Amino acid sequence: MFSAEITQNGVRLVQHTLRKPVEIKGIGLHTGKPVLMRVLPAEKDQGRKFIRTDLIGKPEVKVSWENRLEIPLCTALKIGNDRLLTVEHFLAACQALELDNLTIEIDGGELPALDGSALGFYQALLEGDRIEQGELETLKLKETIVINDGQAFIIAMPADTLRLSYLFTSNYHNVPDMFYDFVPSKDDFAKELAPARTIAFREQLNEIRAKGLALGGDESMVVLIDKTGFANERRFANEVARHKLLDLLGDLSLIGEYRLEAHIVAVATGHRHNAELAKKISLRMFPDRLK
Repeated sequence: MFSAEITQNGVRLVQHTLRKPVEIKGIGLHTGKPVLMRVLPAEKDQGRKFIRTDLIGKPEVKVSWENRLEIPLCTALKIGNDRLLTVEHFLAACQALELDNLTIEIDGGELPALDGSALGFYQALLEGDRIEQGELETLKLKETIVINDGQAFIIAMPADTLRLSYLFTSNYHNVPDMFYDFVPSKDDFAKELAPARTIAFREQLNEIRAKGLALGGDESMVVLIDKTGFANERRFANEVARHKLLDLLGDLSLIGEYRLEAHIVAVATGHRHNAELAKKISLRMFPDRLK
């Protein structure tokens, strides 16, 4: 099903952390509350760990599908008796920079939204100066895995490197289907993927806010769609597909700190499907987690 290696195409794989801490602050997209996060270096083999400094006892949680909560419109983690929302954009930047071991202190229940993309996280992490640590395993997919949910599905197939492909299917007037294909080891994350913002539908915003979500967002942070089509300027013609792929890259961190070799094709999927794929890959590789 999988093979574990410490080389990729003849190149020795290593873990990474930061040389120095970085601070990132802003407003939570869903909570609308100010938040400060400190991203700290960590020892090899620790993985990525969040600490809620605003809660009694300062509970912590490791990034894993086992700690994920089912929350609409974002990827969330259970931390103590509380939760941490909207981790996916930050984790996508960590994936792109191959930052495997980090301790993230945060004084609120949601990561800052910044401009609605992953670019601010990526730029901040660059300031921390990445350094090498111990060796890291590659997870090489040996058989096809399918997540099928009617018209939405994901197929993960064997490949020599990680390649992600996403098809956004539209039911909205003047909004076309969109496709994007990305190879993290070759393509420019900072220019081609990190700036992509999520999609929002104007007629659904009031309903979403009534549920206590999207309280800190504004129209500049999203690709806005109304009954006439696109209601604001896009950064890319296929920005929606790019952002969906960005979310997929971030959600794959729920597997753990490995370099995955697979071609993943997703159609009309979201965070729930991404997490299900991460879980299935993890259980295929580490069957003892079923116990």
